Amino acid sequence: NAGGKVTELATAIHLIGHKHRDAGTYESKEHLAEVKPFKDEINSMTKGAKKEAVELRIEHGRAAANAIKEEVKQDHGPNAKIVNVGHTAKPGDIPRFTRGVHNDDQTNTSDVAIEIAGSKKKAIKGNSDNTHFEGYSLKSSKKGGEITGKNAGPNMDGILDTPTRSLNADEVGRQAMK
Repeated sequence: NAGGKVTELATAIHLIGHKHRDAGTYESKEHLAEVKPFKDEINSMTKGAKKEAVELRIEHGRAAANAIKEEVKQDHGPNAKIVNVGHTAKPGDIPRFTRGVHNDDQTNTSDVAIEIAGSKKKAIKGNSDNTHFEGYSLKSSKKGGEITGKNAGPNMDGILDTPTRSLNADEVGRQAMK
């Protein structure tokens, strides 16, 4: 669905922002060039859409990116930095993004993936540059239920809740990460 894709793209934009803040290159030519394709795609697919609906999806992406950034610090340590961001929702995107370290399979539902340097964890075999890859599903559903562990639910302060559905995302997400 278009709304979900806007959230995925917005999450990637905000993760790229975190990457460039950490590198001291925020709003540089490199940063602006890196986010341009994502912004262009959002603009193209939302022509004629209600501005408030688009802004809400972009806010969902910002909140997801902030939660992912916090999870990286908690899981990989204070020196961990995001060094690469990919939109990995289509078949074949994951092996391309991870340079073949990880492959697509039916259990991998990552919409957005990041590459992390400076982790306190040992890199997996086959990744000679000592970085780590993490993937995140950003799926939302009209049905009730829990968000999966790799869905960036923590610290979203109920932003995805509706009057008829409470995702309890912070509690569920934190339990899944233990």
